[in-house]
Amino acid sequence: MMIPYSTVQSYSALRSAITDAGLADLDLLLASIATEPPNVQREALKELLPELGAQYVGATSLTAAQFYEELVDMQGVKNPITPEIIPLADRARWHALVDWSADDYVFQHLGPNMVYSRIAGNFTRQLTEAAADTMIGNAQMQQGTRLSAQRVPKAGCCAFCAMLASRGAVYSPESASGVVGRGKPVGSHPLAKGIKLRGSRQLGEKYHDHCRCEVVVVTPENEVELMAIEEHYLDVYTDAAKKAEEGRSLHWTEVEAKDGSKKRQYRWEKDDKTHTHRDKTKDIVTFMRYELAIK
Repeated sequence: MMIPYSTVQSYSALRSAITDAGLADLDLLLASIATEPPNVQREALKELLPELGAQYVGATSLTAAQFYEELVDMQGVKNPITPEIIPLADRARWHALVDWSADDYVFQHLGPNMVYSRIAGNFTRQLTEAAADTMIGNAQMQQGTRLSAQRVPKAGCCAFCAMLASRGAVYSPESASGVVGRGKPVGSHPLAKGIKLRGSRQLGEKYHDHCRCEVVVVTPENEVELMAIEEHYLDVYTDAAKKAEEGRSLHWTEVEAKDGSKKRQYRWEKDDKTHTHRDKTKDIVTFMRYELAIK
């Protein structure tokens, strides 16, 4: 079954409306304290931003949970769970955002606009993470049906998101159990109750500030229909992956273990230097950025 792109667009439009409303409230909050000294603004943000963030994280997670329910029904998943929403992030994460976005250096050298840009970018990212974590967390708790996560990008997204989106539904909840952040992995144990806070997540579920890409869970037989622009991402990714492999070869060294046995240690090399998986990813993103003329 091909899940219509229009279905995801409707969900994405609702998500965008929530995000835009949150950013509008953030703008009003910053405007209300703009005449205060930087230290007073920081304290006010530390007091008020967690409440504002919790309001919109909760709304976003609820929207994602409702869409999850629609998706599993559309795909005929048997015995679907009643989807849960994520717990509200601890205040410390919002406090850390304020410390980074509104320190004296930013106010003095970069200006108030940069304070807003930093907070708004991370605010948007946290809402995107909340939606994705809701999808993946509930998929992990779904018994009897294997669900994978497919990233559906926004038109004009960055090269990194384009690369991830081009891979299709290759990220299973098990392999996407943690993006760098605080907390525990989402549903990391079969006996875990509910969706946990964020932890260390695999590449497929990383996000950046201002990111509004979506995550949709699908069964192995299904996938999300993509527009022509996303199909183009796939073509460019395929070319980029081939180019990243050029000159890349596997080497090994035989070493002796403590018990006297011999074993091999493997490594990838390119241009006579060790070439890691992260290096390959960078090569792919660089090529896609060039070919798509995007960031």
